[in-house]
Amino acid sequence: MLFDAHLHAGMFPDIGATVRCALNSSITPVPVGIHLKESQNTLKVLENTFPSIPVFVGIHPWYMQEYPFEEALFNSLLSSPLVKGIGECGLDNKIEVPLDEQIALLDMHLAAAVKHDLPVNLHIRGYHGELVRVLKKYQGAVRGVVHNFTFSYEVAKNYLDFQLVTHLGFVIGSGMPGPYYIISKDTGYDSVVDYWKDHGVTILRQPSIGYNRTQRKATGQAPVHQTPPAQVLIKDGN
Repeated sequence: MLFDAHLHAGMFPDIGATVRCALNSSITPVPVGIHLKESQNTLKVLENTFPSIPVFVGIHPWYMQEYPFEEALFNSLLSSPLVKGIGECGLDNKIEVPLDEQIALLDMHLAAAVKHDLPVNLHIRGYHGELVRVLKKYQGAVRGVVHNFTFSYEVAKNYLDFQLVTHLGFVIGSGMPGPYYIISKDTGYDSVVDYWKDHGVTILRQPSIGYNRTQRKATGQAPVHQTPPAQVLIKDGN
């Protein structure tokens, strides 16, 4: 089964025909919104024709000035059984909208995603560092996809690293007992270890699952007396 995770069906004159075309090609389309009125119209059409199609609702940064956020309408859309996610939302450095206003709108989307346990479809152009900083505030509670990722290896690795770190935040927040282990040779995670240490949480980074007590002592790390339990291993493959 193939999925098109980013279809702006509402921008086509015949939404139903657009969705039907994808289905006829054995592709499950996921319509995503560009603004709330468009999302509302998409839902109206699909509720009567394709009630099993998952729909994402939200405001694309390109349209935020022309179609401002309406909380009542947004909440109404979220009550539809077709709505399975939030977006398209995000940040864009090529539009004439101040970054702080874009972040404020993005935060509204992300807060709703966390509240309703829904994934997000993220638009990002240019503001990668800013997007990561916004996402970090949610400590792993935000999940979803970054739309049309065609950037460098370094940027991709940063997003993957972020996902690892946010998952760690989710594990800690869920109350799962520690200590916690990051399995990676990347010393960049040591700042994460130090952050949680300051907050009373024990995290140990080691290069492999079989890293033993003698090896920890040789590298100046505090020895541990147990094999990391599987449920608290966080591994990045490096």
